Amino acid sequence: MKTATFIDDWITEGIEKGMQQGLQQGLQQGMQQGMQQGLQQGIKQGLLQTARDDVIEVLMIRFGELPKLLVKWIKFINNLTVLKNLHRQAVIVETLAKFEDLMPNEDELPIPYGVQSLNLRHKSRKLRKNLEFLS
Repeated sequence: MKTATFIDDWITEGIEKGMQQGLQQGLQQGMQQGMQQGLQQGIKQGLLQTARDDVIEVLMIRFGELPKLLVKWIKFINNLTVLKNLHRQAVIVETLAKFEDLMPNEDELPIPYGVQSLNLRHKSRKLRKNLEFLS
């Protein structure tokens, strides 16, 4: 009978050690994956923010102060390829109005929670017409 108890204790101890090692390895892998995903997300967000800032900076250098709606519009873009293309266009486009025509449509932009419609293209053109009227 003592042999059976020794074997049972040995098996139980082995199972407990195995579970503990498995849990520890799982936690380590989870932490590594979480850190890696966080780093990748941070890099992506940094690239997007830099691309947005670059578009805005070129437009400001070329055309002066920008309509706030246009700046918001640019800041809603979460596609690096679109932002790179807009940056190129900001360098060569003849007028700010032509640049606005190159901007993605509202349905291509993410709408923040609680906002029914951005309607940026219409608002920006209306703002531009009002500014032309005043000058």
